[in-house]
Amino acid sequence: MVAFTGKYMSVEPIANLQAQIIPLVKGPKLRQRVLENLGLTSQEFGKYHIDCHAKASDYPSPPQFVITTSGPDQATTAHISNAAAAVLIAMRQEAERASIRRAEQVIGSLMSRIAGNAKRSSDYRALRQRLRQLRSLEKSVTGNLSIVQPAS
Repeated sequence: MVAFTGKYMSVEPIANLQAQIIPLVKGPKLRQRVLENLGLTSQEFGKYHIDCHAKASDYPSPPQFVITTSGPDQATTAHISNAAAAVLIAMRQEAERASIRRAEQVIGSLMSRIAGNAKRSSDYRALRQRLRQLRSLEKSVTGNLSIVQPAS
């Protein structure tokens, strides 16, 4: 079992978080990446089942999600749970970065349409500032998740 929690996701209803996170944990993309990370064969990995459930916390504490793995070997189940949590965090980070890059592209496109003296306008300066903020944000993406209790 590995427990992980969102860093500032407590403002979202737990049902929204469950709808986002649990399907990712149970999905084929995460399973494939865990399999590759651990170097297991499909046959070996097929003996294990990954599950995830939400554990509500008292406000303002964010909800926790618990990944459990069942299978024939206890050490391997712990490795799989920990790898699943790490892969989930990486997947959320990738999704956040992709979203930020799309926003950067939109702003860049808007800025490229502005010519001449209009580049001195407050609107243009606001776009340039927002682009800088997005670039800074992209460097610090966390996926809004962190592991709070690794499986052992």
